[in-house]
Amino acid sequence: MYKAASVFLRADITREDIDNIITWMENDSVTRYMHDGYDTALMLRELSVDTPEHLYSLKLSDGGLFYMIDGSLDDESPEPVGFLRLEEYAHRRYELVFAIGREELWGQGLGSAAVKDALSVAFFEFRAHSVRALVRRENSRSARVLTRNGFLPGYDGGRLMEYSLTFWQYLTYLQKMHSK
Repeated sequence: MYKAASVFLRADITREDIDNIITWMENDSVTRYMHDGYDTALMLRELSVDTPEHLYSLKLSDGGLFYMIDGSLDDESPEPVGFLRLEEYAHRRYELVFAIGREELWGQGLGSAAVKDALSVAFFEFRAHSVRALVRRENSRSARVLTRNGFLPGYDGGRLMEYSLTFWQYLTYLQKMHSK
């Protein structure tokens, strides 16, 4: 039976969140398709030592917005399951990076639900013109998450595929989903 995924994007980052992200970034299964990895884990260790906890959110949102993905299946209590970053790379154009760090929850719809929420933030709160995500060609899970949320494959950079979604494409996608 398929369980309903529920997520909440949380901007307030705690010491426990930093510890979770470090654990995820040191897991080769989680970082296999990411640009980040052990260097990020090292940076986060330094952040947790050198920075007061109330400034974690500010530091992680430098150059964009950083969210923890709190998720649950069915009636479970939400808990940190991953992270998501929206970074403005050009005027009103954002890049989306997301990861579900809890391997046992992969394939349960949490990533898709988080991307859905992030698109709402990007287009309706930030008034984005477009959102893109760069995905390694072999990362079929992330590609499915993006296409399920209306993204269209575009630029083929060899190892990387660019998936993008404009504001008007997003509105068309929402209308199509609403009419089902």
